[in-house]
Amino acid sequence: MAGTNDLLRLVRNVPGYTMPNILNSMDLLLAQIFSLEPNVRVIVAPVVESPRVAPWMIARFDASLKPIVERYAKRGERITLAPSMQRAVPRDAAHFPDGIHPSGDGGYAEVANAWLHAIEQVTAAPPASPIAKQ
Repeated sequence: MAGTNDLLRLVRNVPGYTMPNILNSMDLLLAQIFSLEPNVRVIVAPVVESPRVAPWMIARFDASLKPIVERYAKRGERITLAPSMQRAVPRDAAHFPDGIHPSGDGGYAEVANAWLHAIEQVTAAPPASPIAKQ
């Protein structure tokens, strides 16, 4: 879920915070993680729909994560995208009382459920092979 604070800075027109720079930062972060710990399993989640960030901006960022994740996966890295995070929490004042954090009305529980689902998908055991009859 890295990227929310960068998007907030983009909204405020903080110098240096452009969408290409934010996506490049994500790419650099992943590169550093895999260089330091090659056998790590990384789950990348889109940011939740914080009301202080324009929906188009979140959609663009979140959509741009998929090709980054796919590029690392093609290199053989153990990386997965958790797309259910994007819409895990309704974008409203009840779930985002401060406009940024999903701290109201079960918001963090929804985030936890999305993480649980993503973790279950990557840790699920493969189906057992049928036992050959002898």
